[in-house]
Amino acid sequence: MISDWKKLYIKNYNPEYYGELCADALAHFPVEVVLVPAKSGLIEKGYEIGCDGDSLWVEASNGEMLYLALTFLQKCHQASYAYPLEGLVTKYVFPSRAAYVEDCSVFTPVWKHVWTPPARLLDYEEKKASFPLSNRPMCWAHRGGGLYYPENSIEAIISSIYMGADIMELDFRYTKDNRIVLMHWDTLHQSTDWEFKKGKNGLPESDFLCDWTYDQLMQLRLKAGRKFRADAITEYQIPTLEEVLKVCDGRAFFIMDKMNPAEEWPQIYECICKTGCYEAFAFAYKMPEEMVTKLRREMMEKFGKTGPYFYWRKHAGSLEREVISASERQQVFREFSAGKDTAIMTNYVQDLIEYIDRNF
Repeated sequence: MISDWKKLYIKNYNPEYYGELCADALAHFPVEVVLVPAKSGLIEKGYEIGCDGDSLWVEASNGEMLYLALTFLQKCHQASYAYPLEGLVTKYVFPSRAAYVEDCSVFTPVWKHVWTPPARLLDYEEKKASFPLSNRPMCWAHRGGGLYYPENSIEAIISSIYMGADIMELDFRYTKDNRIVLMHWDTLHQSTDWEFKKGKNGLPESDFLCDWTYDQLMQLRLKAGRKFRADAITEYQIPTLEEVLKVCDGRAFFIMDKMNPAEEWPQIYECICKTGCYEAFAFAYKMPEEMVTKLRREMMEKFGKTGPYFYWRKHAGSLEREVISASERQQVFREFSAGKDTAIMTNYVQDLIEYIDRNF
């Protein structure tokens, strides 16, 4: 039985920037842990768990997958029923980016075995019903909620959706060839590995995103989320507006920052029609009220659905004040949710979802 195992071997131990999380997970194992030096890891992204007598072994392709495997084993060990060790033998292959953009239900967030979000706040119909009411605050994921994943990444957005966030606050900019992509800064060095790739393999030297085509940007990789070293590089790429529409469709909504939707509406509308995701785009600030009324009416007449309207909803929040302890953060949430029609923008989606679940 799993309660009788003697050792846990970690093959090709290489936690990368997930080292702190992996170390914390390993520290809570009730058995001896043996780290086997890295040689050649798995080719596919994912992990394998095997059994050898009264011991288990884990091999993972990177730190993210190792943490997912370790927390899975912890969850099994803490379960109220007994697992035979052989029953834990498994191989998990992480889906391709194309696969989870088309169907984000195949994406496994790295925190899956650590926390379970409240089911009622995952319900899309509940989210829609909450917009015109004052029955609870709405959770806005700042820059998509880049805690476990890079900010403004499709992976952060999917993670926040699975946590229960209602709205993604995202930053959009134009590429040189007129594609709309996500990026907070107008320069690349803050969020990507630009400094290591600039001027190589035909890539531009410029630090400005607008000097890069979409195909060139796809050769860059995003820096890690807030839980990790600021200089850590991930495998994840810069997303497009079309990808955001696909993953949010029927799950959550998003607000566009850094661009003026009133000026960019023709291209936004083209993307909405191309993807068939008519409700995900949230009409909000920077759009005149009369324009929003007209556009929403036209979409309702043509498609029978349209995105929500945030013109009168205020944003209550100071993101700088959230960089405090978890208990103090709860006090900030209480202050922000004191009024009606409150939208709270946060870097800490899980904390806010737990607060909303307890109090509303």
